[in-house]
Amino acid sequence: MDEVVRRIKERVDLVEVVSRYVKLTKAGKSYKGLSPFKKEKTPSFFVSPDKQLYYCFASGKGGDVFTFIQEVERVDFRGALEILAKEAGVELKPVSPKEASRKERWYAALEAAAEWFSRNLERNPEARQYLARRGVDERVASLFRLGYAPNEPTALLAHLTKAGFTKEELLAAGIARQRDDGSYIAQLRSRIVFPLCDTAGRVVGFSGRRFPEDERLGPKYLNTPETALFKKGETLYPWHLAKEPVRRHNCAIVVEGQMDVVNAHRAGWPIAVAVSGTGFTEYHAALLTRAAQRIIFALDADEAGFRSLVRSAALVLGRGAEVRVTVLPEGQDPADVISQDPEAWRESVRAAQPVVAYVARRLLAGSPQAKARGMRDYLVPLIGAIPSAVARSLAAQEASAILDIPASALLEDTALWRAQEARGARDLARAREEKDGRGVTASERDYRTARERFVVEVLRYSSETARRRVEEVVPQDMREALLSRYPEDETARIAIGIREEEDENFTSLAQSAAYEVVWLATKDAFAAAARSLEEMEREGASHEQTAPLLQELDALRDRLRQIEDAWRVLRR
Repeated sequence: MDEVVRRIKERVDLVEVVSRYVKLTKAGKSYKGLSPFKKEKTPSFFVSPDKQLYYCFASGKGGDVFTFIQEVERVDFRGALEILAKEAGVELKPVSPKEASRKERWYAALEAAAEWFSRNLERNPEARQYLARRGVDERVASLFRLGYAPNEPTALLAHLTKAGFTKEELLAAGIARQRDDGSYIAQLRSRIVFPLCDTAGRVVGFSGRRFPEDERLGPKYLNTPETALFKKGETLYPWHLAKEPVRRHNCAIVVEGQMDVVNAHRAGWPIAVAVSGTGFTEYHAALLTRAAQRIIFALDADEAGFRSLVRSAALVLGRGAEVRVTVLPEGQDPADVISQDPEAWRESVRAAQPVVAYVARRLLAGSPQAKARGMRDYLVPLIGAIPSAVARSLAAQEASAILDIPASALLEDTALWRAQEARGARDLARAREEKDGRGVTASERDYRTARERFVVEVLRYSSETARRRVEEVVPQDMREALLSRYPEDETARIAIGIREEEDENFTSLAQSAAYEVVWLATKDAFAAAARSLEEMEREGASHEQTAPLLQELDALRDRLRQIEDAWRVLRR
């Protein structure tokens, strides 16, 4: 594995990879940009081309190209390895079942299930005919790995248990569910199956479309449940296929369902994506706007679809991207339009309207009272979400021309809305800055966690040089406590593959983090001892009773000075 990591690092440049997600500018020997992990106005994210390392002062996160891909793509180390190996042209050997970790076995079970579903589609002519009527031929079905789940509760489970997977593993992977009587059955039955993948293309779950069309079989669409691998709010279908075309065209089209996506890709629109069994989330908006600055929504035109559009568009507008809306014939979804008239679909995308103009025109059809409510509930929050004052002014002018109302009135209501939102944000920030019983704020806890995880990852995954430097600083009992606090399957291997003996910058970074962790823990102990002394004195304790605590405070004070002195020398 170390050899594979080394070869990938030789062929992949961190600055080039990061530049796809963050706009970087030269800053001396390094590059800097706005943090991809936290909202900020002043750049605090730095990339060193010489060291091939990055560090974000806003979030405390840092590492190499593998860590970066893990963070921005929300994948584990293996997922980042697969993404970067494909880019570097490095072949990965499959992991044997005996060497596989718990999560890797879940991935393997999901992959085996996808292959089983695919073979079942080949054996089911009715399902294939249904897909053909919807414009999906064998090539497209193969690209999306479409499958079929027969109406047999235990057939898939029997196949997978025979392949060596336990029922507990199938339950954890979301493939099976347990009945009240303790027996296990498949989650999906009598359904066209769409495998859902992470950004590395690994199957994490499934979505099933009812087939045959019989309401007794349950809802029209059904997803496997959320698991440790599958989070609906963090999954875009099929991002592993769409992300590069989206970056290349600087544009993405968000549609309603999987069949819309499949037909769009078939018709030459590989930039189409869909959410999976949930509403459009902040994570979806961040994922899309890191890759493109124009997002087109093609959602249902009914009232529920309209409300969903406004919520989704506000999230994208808030990240400074452009949002447009396609207008489709009433009662038709993108899959219908693409299948029946590809030219009409092409024209609808070409003529997509700016979202503020679309919402304003929709409000025109209502009564004066409905129009006023619509402006308050939909239009003002949309305009208010735009971060640029100039862009807000232009959007308000566009809406005012359509609705025949003064732009100044819209901007006044928008300013009021933004002030209310800012107050809410300040209240939230204030709550995060309220100190707990140890005198620590939520923001400080987040930062401490980031530093502790870094130290744990160095202890757990790095080569001997950096690990020894950290062990010199962190006492054994504290090391054991930290390793216990962060289980192995929860830590990202940010240090793996870095040759610390050749990289003094990394070992210094690791040792500095160790000093900081020990200093924070010692400061906590000092504060706790000081509070105890204060309570004892308030209760009238004698000098003999407080003497041990005073000695402890002196020792902790000396320890803090020693750590600070050593830390200061290291940072010179």
